[in-house]
Amino acid sequence: MLATEDTLALRAGQAHVTWPEVRRWLPGLAHLRRHAQTLAAAGDLHATARLDDLALIGTPIRTDDVVVELADRLTRLRQTTWQLVGRPDRSVATLEDIATAGVAVHAHAAAFHGANVTTTTTPAPEGDLRRLVERGHAWQELRRHLHPLASPAQRDDVVREDLIAITRALRAIAPLAPTTTQRAGKLDSDTRRVGAALNGAVALMADVGDHSAQAFGRITRTSTLYLPARSLTGDQITDRPDLAKAHLADKLTLAPQPHLDAVAHLFQAVRAHPLPTPTPPPAPVSAIETAFTSREPITRHQVQDRP
Repeated sequence: MLATEDTLALRAGQAHVTWPEVRRWLPGLAHLRRHAQTLAAAGDLHATARLDDLALIGTPIRTDDVVVELADRLTRLRQTTWQLVGRPDRSVATLEDIATAGVAVHAHAAAFHGANVTTTTTPAPEGDLRRLVERGHAWQELRRHLHPLASPAQRDDVVREDLIAITRALRAIAPLAPTTTQRAGKLDSDTRRVGAALNGAVALMADVGDHSAQAFGRITRTSTLYLPARSLTGDQITDRPDLAKAHLADKLTLAPQPHLDAVAHLFQAVRAHPLPTPTPPPAPVSAIETAFTSREPITRHQVQDRP
């Protein structure tokens, strides 16, 4: 906040706020910045302390309304995945539970919007619904690749609890049964509320996928991952007597790099929102904004001193 006051003041001026108003609301915090710099240089703070190491204050999950509970559970899941990026006890089993939640969210959202996800005999959906179903399949394939992996870290019990509650809530508000087809086209308030909750869940899972991808990247860089040798294919153990022996003895072996690369690639497929975001029309550029963007950076004091 202290470091961006000048930038905020300049942007306020570009938005046609008068400079007396800017000076009244942003009087200048240079003296506070000096105090902050002195404190940081005092050496009392841990050099490794980072803002993302601080957790948010937990709030209780509201269970009196299934739609509200779904939102609360998913919000906590996103918070947990954000913390996984820097947590030392990272667990691949937890990432598998998170991927399972991703499968459930997209399957139930697709069913709500008319896709028959319980059978493959019906025609494939088109447009946005097709992309929603494809994203669910991407989460499913990611979970399949995560399942055989093992790491020393234990499964997160809170994530497992949220996964169970999320799937239960999704079954209650958007069953996978074909009888729910075209339910999203109804206009009653309850249906619109459920639709908004599911759309929000799909958007939130994109953040979850991004954080999970970062967490998996850190795990592969700083930890050792294993998988059962029996899950390796014949091509993978060819010319590898150690892997062949482990395969026959049904032992764990180090996860081969191609498998880890495949998981990392699948994570890339779930990091963005599955539906295209409308591009807003370009805003008109004012003369003063053109002046600011076409010249060297200046300070708020230089702008205020101009006639």
